[in-house]
Amino acid sequence: MWVTNKTGATVDVRDIVAFQDMGEAKPYSPAIQGSGNTLPYANNLNPVLNSNDLYTRLASKTYSKARYLDFSIQELTDPTKFNLVPVQDFEKTYARKLTSAEFVFDPRIGYVMLNQQLNPDEVLGVAYQYTVNGQVYQVGEFATDVPPNVDTPNVLFLKMLKSTSTRTNLPIWDLMMKNVYSLGAYQINPEDFFLDIYYLDPGGGEKRYIPADNLNGIPLIRVLGLDRLNNNLDPQPDGVFDFIPGITINPANGKVIFPVLEPFGKDLSKQFSTPAASQPY
Repeated sequence: MWVTNKTGATVDVRDIVAFQDMGEAKPYSPAIQGSGNTLPYANNLNPVLNSNDLYTRLASKTYSKARYLDFSIQELTDPTKFNLVPVQDFEKTYARKLTSAEFVFDPRIGYVMLNQQLNPDEVLGVAYQYTVNGQVYQVGEFATDVPPNVDTPNVLFLKMLKSTSTRTNLPIWDLMMKNVYSLGAYQINPEDFFLDIYYLDPGGGEKRYIPADNLNGIPLIRVLGLDRLNNNLDPQPDGVFDFIPGITINPANGKVIFPVLEPFGKDLSKQFSTPAASQPY
């Protein structure tokens, strides 16, 4: 993982170019052609294997100037070549590689969570591998894939996770975890921890439920998916927050993780039209 170098670090630093459509089967940019391969893949010179033709073109000799630090932006924005839009389709920045102490990766669910919030003008890019049926797939480039070139400074090509502009209409918005809330506490002990969720009724008072026809009387903590198990981890709600490290909470940095992407947005609105008997508690 690479982030804009704001610390003045001199070790594990590189110039990078991060792309929104890297490894995407349905590219947002009309200048990038999907290959039909739905698995995220963007590290092969064979265009059929990749999810789209972006990486193949980036790594080809025909478009080799995209690799060069001094020519990358000019090459990527050239209407006769890549025809990409800065910030929207790609970001170029001088970045440092994050240490393992700066983020949390959960291989079970596949999310990456930074331990500190990024500033609006910082870019976050990533390269990763995964295995399906014994086949290794890769998206983006590792530093060892493209060593620095002293004579002709080059860049790493990465998958963009965050740009310098937050635009909710872009696909990259869907990669952001909008279901994580900081408690402002650290090193949380489950024995001393209690969490509940209340609804501030416009008519007055706080309620543990929303007074809607099919949600009335159902605790909000259950509606929002944070109470699905009992204290033995059996699938039976017991009215208590399910304290599961890495799944519902990160005890070290005090962050609660809801099991849906937008717990107080579209995922909650769906509950109002879902019969109570069929709701996924």
